[in-house]
Amino acid sequence: MRFITPYKSAVGLGAGHTGTGDHWKMLVSSAVLAVLTPLFVFTVLCGIVGADSRAEAVAFFGRPFPAALTGLYLTVGLLHWVRGTRMMIDDYVHSGLRHWLAILAALIGWVLIAVTLWSLVRLSGAAAIL
Repeated sequence: MRFITPYKSAVGLGAGHTGTGDHWKMLVSSAVLAVLTPLFVFTVLCGIVGADSRAEAVAFFGRPFPAALTGLYLTVGLLHWVRGTRMMIDDYVHSGLRHWLAILAALIGWVLIAVTLWSLVRLSGAAAIL
């Protein structure tokens, strides 16, 4: 006779076998993105509309707050994308290709994070030169 509660038998089930952990991570990242999105849009609009030339836009995004906000927004957004893509692959791909698609999606996401952060660092360095 097994004395297991329905909750205990449901933990770890699902396509990804991770239970509710992925769901909570997606909830937290989407809540963070809901707060960061208006700040990011306002910052980008101020940087683009308020600049008369390319040098002014580079100088604006080379400042610490706009660069940090842009980096944070893009990093959280891309991590959210990587998790969501992984969940879609786990749910809808039922072949041996699932593993390789998950690796490819994670690789694309992490490369984009690296490129955006590297670009912001370069932009900050270019703003320091101006």
